[in-house]
Amino acid sequence: MGCGLFGLEALTKFFKFENLLIEKYGEPLRKVRKGSPDPYVSDADAIFMGLGKYSSLWRTSESEITLLLHGYNYEMHLWIEYDSVKLAKRKEQGKR
Repeated sequence: MGCGLFGLEALTKFFKFENLLIEKYGEPLRKVRKGSPDPYVSDADAIFMGLGKYSSLWRTSESEITLLLHGYNYEMHLWIEYDSVKLAKRKEQGKR
């Protein structure tokens, strides 16, 4: 699922979804918070310009869940992706 968002609205939604996922799956295995190194540019603006991203990753026995907020072409996108671990293993076995 992805949707075009703007600024603080996107960051607010990212943290809302992250908290919901933490409630369900616990703390993420990995968090990436790449914002702006410039103190005069907010993280939201850096992401909006495509210079930053926020992401979190969870793994369960059956799935891998990725939450991602990134920007491209002055539009922000929020993604939640569920991947099947079992399907990935089958695909890998089929390549051999």
